[in-house]
Amino acid sequence: MSRGIVEPDAVLQALRIVQDPDLGRDIVSLDFVKELRIEDGQVSFEIELTTPACPVKEQMHDQAVSAVSALNGV
Repeated sequence: MSRGIVEPDAVLQALRIVQDPDLGRDIVSLDFVKELRIEDGQVSFEIELTTPACPVKEQMHDQAVSAVSALNGV
């Protein structure tokens, strides 16, 4: 991995800190992370929850953005 280039595995590893509080597992192992794309240091993905009206949806989104933004190369 070149310095400054973020790899998909690094993004997924960073996202493992985001937990679904009801299921007690991270969003990666729950297969909630969809459509992961990396282009020119820009990372995008979707979080597909089991319930669209999840009360902690925004909190999980904010945690995911924070985790990925902290990666070198993003």
